[in-house]
Amino acid sequence: MRWLDIHVHANGRRIDEVDKRPDGVFLFNFFSAAQVGEGAEEPLEILLGVWEYTAGWFTTRANLDNSTLLVPQEPSFYDVVNHCRWDSLVDIVPHLALRPSIKCFVLGNFTANGIVAMPVLYRVAGSNGVVRRRPVGGWLTIAIGVLHSVATLPALVDAWAWIGPRGAWGGVSMAVPPPQEAMGALAALFSVVVGVLLLVTGGLLIRLHRARIARPIWVGPAFLLTGLVGGVLMPPTGFWTIAGLGLWMTLSSRQHAARG
Repeated sequence: MRWLDIHVHANGRRIDEVDKRPDGVFLFNFFSAAQVGEGAEEPLEILLGVWEYTAGWFTTRANLDNSTLLVPQEPSFYDVVNHCRWDSLVDIVPHLALRPSIKCFVLGNFTANGIVAMPVLYRVAGSNGVVRRRPVGGWLTIAIGVLHSVATLPALVDAWAWIGPRGAWGGVSMAVPPPQEAMGALAALFSVVVGVLLLVTGGLLIRLHRARIARPIWVGPAFLLTGLVGGVLMPPTGFWTIAGLGLWMTLSSRQHAARG
């Protein structure tokens, strides 16, 4: 059995225009509110107020940057319909399932105001579940930065033990042929700096992705060159993983440009 319900709607409220590209996950949330008594607010007024009050939770907690609140212009089973879009289920489902505040704040306000919601997440038929590319490069960069820093910690402890009694300059001075301990201290400090830079770079790449700004094409070759130079100078370090990441970024950027 199939049921089709067609209505004309007007835009009652909005965060921003909903992206109509089919490669994403869309939400239609059907709301109804009861008029609790004579002289009370109309259901539409209640819904508009609660929507404005709870919309901030979704923008700050659930990665939402678009939404339009649709108000039926003729008799309907629902008072308003909220319409929005995320790039993938990963952007919304974990927040709905794991954040306790959605129950006490969002759903709590719905219950307190006599609002019933029927949310439906869907994909456009024929999209084959294809979603916009995830910021894989950014997360891989952060992961390598964490591994690089953690793997360097033992050497950093030894380096601190060497530098501590001598002071920063005396411990790593290159005025005379440095002992092996001094070279190890320099390598450890340099590796930690590289790990921190990877963490920062990964965060910036993710921010660029969420702002819908394409990753600069020079990032991949820069990672590849840095990894190769560092790997040649310090073979038993994580620079080879940086080179591999740079190669992957370079190839993926070229493939994406060819498709575009």
